[in-house]
Amino acid sequence: MNKESDVQIKYKNEINYLIKKLDTCNSKLIIYGFNDLGYFIYQTFKNRVIDIVDKEKQSEIIDNISIKSIENFDYNPNDIFVITAINNIANKEIRKTIISKFSDEAKIFSINDYYFDKTDNMARYCPICETHSNYFKSFGFVPRNDALCPNCGSLERHRLSWLFLKDKLRKEDIKDKRMLHIAPEKIFMEKFTNLFKENYLTADLYDKNAKIKMDITNIEYPKESFNYIYCSHVLEHIQDDKKAMRELNRVLKKDGWAILLVPIMTKGPTEEDHLINTPTERMKHYGHPDHVRNYGCDYKERLEESGWEVEVIYAEDFLTPKEIELMGITKAAGEIYFCTKKR
Repeated sequence: MNKESDVQIKYKNEINYLIKKLDTCNSKLIIYGFNDLGYFIYQTFKNRVIDIVDKEKQSEIIDNISIKSIENFDYNPNDIFVITAINNIANKEIRKTIISKFSDEAKIFSINDYYFDKTDNMARYCPICETHSNYFKSFGFVPRNDALCPNCGSLERHRLSWLFLKDKLRKEDIKDKRMLHIAPEKIFMEKFTNLFKENYLTADLYDKNAKIKMDITNIEYPKESFNYIYCSHVLEHIQDDKKAMRELNRVLKKDGWAILLVPIMTKGPTEEDHLINTPTERMKHYGHPDHVRNYGCDYKERLEESGWEVEVIYAEDFLTPKEIELMGITKAAGEIYFCTKKR
């Protein structure tokens, strides 16, 4: 089966929706991104395509059209940009590039309009496995609706974290950089392995699938061993969480960063009582049989007391409302605690 047929099958709904939109107007078209989808759109509307924009393929010639980069492009406001990047982050960046260069009056259609044009009963999109579904499943000891991707099993916090991590790492030179992943989630392991290769280390005190056994209150690695650390929903299980915070800080390089996530369960200060020490009592007080505290609004201060500089990043800081809805990033996703060593 050739690539064009693969594309038509995989993105049948998206392509049909975009074609219907393009058929409602007679404007000339500028294809932004000459990937397999771009090639298919070009073949479908060849008589209306007047330009192709693709920085990596600039100067290549398709029929009589010379592919350009956006920096060397003159735009007629009567024409329509057609963005063919299916990835939401890339799609959003291209849209921002067009608007910043040609103002928000630029006409833009996108292969993702199939999802973003809908306002009722929106389909769901998981940015981790990059699949669409009609809904996310419920999940949790107290079930949360619209939480779990039926394809890869990602939860709200995973999808939020991956969107941030993917964009952050894309902008950095990660060659020869080392990443420590505490209590590794299976949905991330393959992705981080592809990014960091042999420099990716998974660690857990109990999980035999992790590469090494590690007690994060006593990490047996020298100081400044890692460039990046990802530790999500672990500290609420550890009695001496501040010692763990200090240890993670110790093994991070001076110019590195860490993402240290916990569930924030109360608007007040952190609630903990070491006399609450049975699964039944912990479930009653903390909502989970293995949690030893409910973190509150002072979590950032606890990190700062342990040697961290902390930036709290919310979904709304880098995602649009429609993206948040589409990817099921509800309040249960929490915030991203982006941590660096104090200077």
